[in-house]
Amino acid sequence: MTDTTSTPTPADVARPRTYTQADLDRQLRDSLAAESAEYEATREAAERADAASQRIAALERELTDTRRDALITRLISDHNLAREDAVLLTGQDEATLTAQAQRLQERSGEQRPRAPIARKEGQPVRHTASTDNRQAFLTELGVSNDMGGW
Repeated sequence: MTDTTSTPTPADVARPRTYTQADLDRQLRDSLAAESAEYEATREAAERADAASQRIAALERELTDTRRDALITRLISDHNLAREDAVLLTGQDEATLTAQAQRLQERSGEQRPRAPIARKEGQPVRHTASTDNRQAFLTELGVSNDMGGW
């Protein structure tokens, strides 16, 4: 069997390789195309990373707001405050919000009027002959006014 691969001779190695303008143009185009593709891939990856970073920041803000709202709701319940008092709780951390809720509770004390209580709510009501007698009707409903007047 004969070997078809030729071994370069010392004369072939010593001879400089010559390139045509077409060879140079093709190599330059190939190199530019490879660089352009790599640049585009890097740019797209950076855009995806930036979008992911913005989404993460938005979710972190939403989580912080949700935790703060839940804390405010708990503090309003724990300190027996009115829902309207939530706007007065402006702190950003639990310690500040708790201190604000305690101050509101101390200031409001028992000054906040209590709502009428309907003790017979959901039970059948016997209608009275006169609808003008509001007090009798409310009494029949089981509503009491612990505040001392209507």
